[in-house]
Amino acid sequence: MKDVKIYVDHRRWKLKDQYKYAKVNMTVEYVSEVSKKEKLTVHFVKNTTPEFYVSIQEEGIKLFDGEAKLNVFDKKKNEQMYEFILKNDSAEEDQHELVRVIKVEDGIFAIHYTMKKAPMAKKHRQKWIDLLLKAEVK
Repeated sequence: MKDVKIYVDHRRWKLKDQYKYAKVNMTVEYVSEVSKKEKLTVHFVKNTTPEFYVSIQEEGIKLFDGEAKLNVFDKKKNEQMYEFILKNDSAEEDQHELVRVIKVEDGIFAIHYTMKKAPMAKKHRQKWIDLLLKAEVK
């Protein structure tokens, strides 16, 4: 598995959870110490591609009964970026998520910024797109 270097804004963030699933998947979750409505999550999924990962997410939004929208807004050879917006769902809070999916030799890293409010302001959205684009996988 590779190392991931993520960037955050000026606020303090702390490690909340870390999970490993059968040496195939791993999830690390950070939360803002200032806002309980924001989190940054890094997923590693072995033996998959950005295209397949995004297609699974697109299928998954059909499970919500609220207004769910997934928009892929940047596609490159070995990565994709998309946003997911959910509003008025009976089981989940409103949320706006920005995700960068990066192909590595043995799978993908998906770096998610999630705000439990939808939609996020345009300036805030662009700030997090820029931060996600700075992430490095080594």
